[in-house]
Amino acid sequence: MPLHFGVAGGCLLYVLSCIAFWYNNRDGWFGSSETVPYLLGGGLVLFFGLCIGFRLISWRTIHKETIVVAVSSIVLLTVLWEYGRRDSFHFWFGQVDVSHPMAPLFPFYFFVASAVCLRMMVPLLLARLTLGRSPLDYGYGFHGVLRYTWIYVVTLLVAIPLVMYAATLPSFLQKYPLCKQIITANTLSVSSFVLYQLAYSLVFASGESFWRGYMLFGLHRQLGANALFFMVIPYVISHFGKPWPETLGAVFTGLFLGSLALAHRSFWLGVATHWGVALSMDIFAIRGRMVEWVP
Repeated sequence: MPLHFGVAGGCLLYVLSCIAFWYNNRDGWFGSSETVPYLLGGGLVLFFGLCIGFRLISWRTIHKETIVVAVSSIVLLTVLWEYGRRDSFHFWFGQVDVSHPMAPLFPFYFFVASAVCLRMMVPLLLARLTLGRSPLDYGYGFHGVLRYTWIYVVTLLVAIPLVMYAATLPSFLQKYPLCKQIITANTLSVSSFVLYQLAYSLVFASGESFWRGYMLFGLHRQLGANALFFMVIPYVISHFGKPWPETLGAVFTGLFLGSLALAHRSFWLGVATHWGVALSMDIFAIRGRMVEWVP
């Protein structure tokens, strides 16, 4: 199915409006984390309302896979947002022994486990059990990936100077590095940082497999390129709470990585690129904070 500009424009207008209102109302209810599930649900209703309104599909012609993927994606993201983030660790496990050397990272590892479970394992199970689909149907393959590697390398080379500039901004350094928990007395152990980043890579693997895998390929089979604009709504909303330029940039990032994933039927290079940018953000933020590296 070809891209319908009415659907694309409506989705972009919605997500940009969400960004503007949410970040301009951070002191009120609309700018709180409580509104995110409503915004996710609103995006789902809007997208299918546009598709039906522009007669791309009808209630009778919606494929089973389209329904399963779209609805389960919003439900899983809502569960992750409400119960799987770092802030939810103490909700599930209460207080922990702060004297434990790994205690500061427990909430982070909880989030990693939640992300892998809800964004990778559960979607794969749903695809197999309800749709009879294999992982290869959702971008898990590697065939033909190498011929597109240069695009991702160029993307990374363009992104790094932007990250270097961002690392000079107080708002950026207030949020990053995300590994603040393992910085003690303004020093950071190299081994702890490596272990942290290895775990962090699982966050990006689960994210790309979900956004540019399960959600994108699951809807693309019926809705074509319009699936990109459904995917980008929850993808951008999931960035709420990060610096607003990063959230705004996620609109372009989501569409760009999604288009490349569709081109070569795989999301793995997106994992590497996304992780590479995040790694550079932490490294330059550590440098900006003048943290000392120790063995």
